[in-house]
Amino acid sequence: MFTKQLIENAPNKHNLFENTKIDKIERTENGFVAITNFKERIYCKKIVIATGYNLDLIEQNLCMCDISYTIITNPLPELKIKNNALVQDDKEPYHYMRLLPDARIIFGGEDTASKGKNIDEKVAKKKYRKLYKDLCKMFPDFADKIRVEYSFCGYFGWTDDNLGLIGESKFKDIYYMISCGANGVINAFAGAKILLDLFSGKENPLIPLFSPTRET
Repeated sequence: MFTKQLIENAPNKHNLFENTKIDKIERTENGFVAITNFKERIYCKKIVIATGYNLDLIEQNLCMCDISYTIITNPLPELKIKNNALVQDDKEPYHYMRLLPDARIIFGGEDTASKGKNIDEKVAKKKYRKLYKDLCKMFPDFADKIRVEYSFCGYFGWTDDNLGLIGESKFKDIYYMISCGANGVINAFAGAKILLDLFSGKENPLIPLFSPTRET
């Protein structure tokens, strides 16, 4: 929904291209040419790589990826959590939980290291069963009422200091906007201001904190 609103309110909608992948970036005398999966060429002076956890275009080992697993239950209106607080334990692997507006529980965690681009469905199903069992143990009075109605998993990126990679890379005029860590949306808002200030030549105390070339 957030991305949809960004697109709908963008001032240059005619420059948005759906289902277009950048396969290759080449440096030219005047900047860069980005070559798409349709063999079209896009010429520009600066490159901003904001590809989520698709890390093909950034340097290796800057961001590591895990796979996180999540289940969503049936509505349980009788189950109450004070102030509808987000709950997270300190186990390894961790678990987090919160109540959704329709009284469902979203319960996730059980992260595993990513060993490639494909998610192992057998491992995922095993993790969903583990999450269900752990949730029932947390609420034994509701164990006979809890059902898993939705389950999903996805990549979760992190850095050694759990901050995003935002700013100019070690390659001149190539910038990263990768919101690693548990505060991705917050990092994204901060990153927009950081990049704007970098392009405008303004000082910003967050620039060294998120710099892709920082020491961690």
